Amino acid sequence: MTFGESIRSVLSQYVTFSGRASRSEFWWFFLFLVLLDVVLRVLAAVLQFSLRYSGIGLLVFLALLLPYLAVSVRRLHDSERSGGWLAGLVLAYLGALLLLLVGLVGASVEGGPGDLADNFHNGDFVGFAVAVVLGGAALLGTIVMWAVQMSRRSTTGPNRYGPHPLLPSALPAPSPQGPATRSPWGGSDPPH
Repeated sequence: MTFGESIRSVLSQYVTFSGRASRSEFWWFFLFLVLLDVVLRVLAAVLQFSLRYSGIGLLVFLALLLPYLAVSVRRLHDSERSGGWLAGLVLAYLGALLLLLVGLVGASVEGGPGDLADNFHNGDFVGFAVAVVLGGAALLGTIVMWAVQMSRRSTTGPNRYGPHPLLPSALPAPSPQGPATRSPWGGSDPPH
């Protein structure tokens, strides 16, 4: 599947959580999202406005969130995994992010920046530092687990979620407007 085919496929199945998605379909769409983010950030810098306050970034995020979640679930289906894996990964990511933020905010607020060395020596800072390290490690681990799950090999042939997405049996049937076929008994049959 090519870059353009992937984008068309994902956007045409905007909220379709059933079926399967190939690795190429998922990763090309993921690249599209990364490139779109870069383009929006460059435009924001050139035009000197903040994506955060303009609402454009939020609108783009909201518009592409559902297709991204749908293709992610279909990608998990392709390797015989349920969409529950995605929910687990999202919850683990949010938990790790919360732990990291608690540590960072606690370390920056506790005693103020001028008292950082005093807080460390008194032991007040250690708990927040541990939260930062554990949160960062958990965040990295969650990202690695997500990448591994999205990169798993497809199951061969059909599975309980449908036919293989790249095999001819998974492709749509030819349109009825196709060319007439020759009948084995002579003459021409109308297209079916």
